[in-house]
Amino acid sequence: MSADQPKGTLPRKWIDTLFARMAAMYGSRFADMWPTHGDEAEREMQRNVTKEVWATELGKLSGPELKAGVAGLIHRKFPPTLPEFFAMCKEARAAQALASSATLALPNLPKATGEFVDANLERIKRASAGVRGKEPTAEWAFRILAGERTTAPMTPHTTECCERAVASYAGRLFMRQADNAKRYATIFEKANEKFGTAVAA
Repeated sequence: MSADQPKGTLPRKWIDTLFARMAAMYGSRFADMWPTHGDEAEREMQRNVTKEVWATELGKLSGPELKAGVAGLIHRKFPPTLPEFFAMCKEARAAQALASSATLALPNLPKATGEFVDANLERIKRASAGVRGKEPTAEWAFRILAGERTTAPMTPHTTECCERAVASYAGRLFMRQADNAKRYATIFEKANEKFGTAVAA
């Protein structure tokens, strides 16, 4: 199917080809998807109805979407149902388009010189010097729960997040090392009652 193929019901021949491909790839797993009850005429009628539905629904896809979906079959252990295959086609094509646009958008930058790399490494080292090697701290959580960092009402989620931080290793470390730890003792005890076991390091 070409990229500019108008959308509509797919020709029966294309559906037959698709089903033959899946039968070859999945063997009995694909055959087991077909009805086994009734006589041969009834089963053939059900197969025809199934193919008509596939032809109608897949006709809503573009050529590139169909092609991307078919290419993605090799990565599946089980044959897809119609909704699964439809979604596969959409998702696989979207991923292809995204990858293509990202590649096209890359600027044609010159290769970095040694001097440029060295200069930027120095900048990174200077910027990270203040945080490298430091122990984690939960002082921020203590201060928020004590009302020192915000005057806005706290949501239950914010409160839980802070209490979990207080009960964590970083919170225990802060309580052992901070000069003003005593003022947060009640907050620390309350958080540990609730979350101490869950977040213990």
